[in-house]
Amino acid sequence: MAISDNNQVSSTTLTRNGNQSYTGRILVIEKGTPGAYTLTGLPAFTTLSLTPSLPAYSALTIPGSAQFVITALDYPSTVKADINGDAQFTLGGTLSTSGNGQPYLGPADYQIMLNIDISY
Repeated sequence: MAISDNNQVSSTTLTRNGNQSYTGRILVIEKGTPGAYTLTGLPAFTTLSLTPSLPAYSALTIPGSAQFVITALDYPSTVKADINGDAQFTLGGTLSTSGNGQPYLGPADYQIMLNIDISY
């Protein structure tokens, strides 16, 4: 993606089913794909609850570079394990710019650690 101007908060949203939209000054160059996850070793037919910790910020250490933030997630609130104790789910979400006027320097890899509490 490209950010033409960071003087306002802009965002792109990718749903669990792969639909992507954007607002503001973000240009999606290559469409993203939802995250696909498999949990194994669970008791058969266990229902899991997912609770994300939001917002989640990028942690790039380039001085003067703006950061990204995940402001929302599209996720199932519960997931059920199968007979083998495997549970699969997909995640989508909304990635927003800071809107603080700082540039996004690149090429660079912006990484965000997203914590999700999984309980059963």
